[in-house]
Amino acid sequence: MNGIWVGKTRNVVFCIFLLATIPGAAAGRDWLVNTEGTGDTATIQDGFNAAVDHDRVVPAPGRYRDVGNRGIDFLGKTVTVISECVFDVTVIDC
Repeated sequence: MNGIWVGKTRNVVFCIFLLATIPGAAAGRDWLVNTEGTGDTATIQDGFNAAVDHDRVVPAPGRYRDVGNRGIDFLGKTVTVISECVFDVTVIDC
C-alpha cells in the first residue's frame, strides 16, 4: 500500500510542477466588484484600472449599468471578467 501512496504523491507533485511552469497558468488576483462597497472596487472599470495581466474582475450578482460599468475599456490588458456566483444573475447592461 505504501507504494500506491508514493505513486499518487508523485503524480500530485508532477501536476503542480506542470501548472507552475506553463506560462499564463498561474492565476492572478481577483478584483471583487460590488456596488455596495464591500468589494475591492465599486465599478467594473475600477477593477480594470487596478488589474494587471492575468487578473480577474469578478462582479457580484446584480445589474451593472451605471457610469463605470458600461463602455468598459480593457486598457489593452489580458483580464478575465467572470461572475462571482454561477447561481445568481450578473448582468453588465451596456
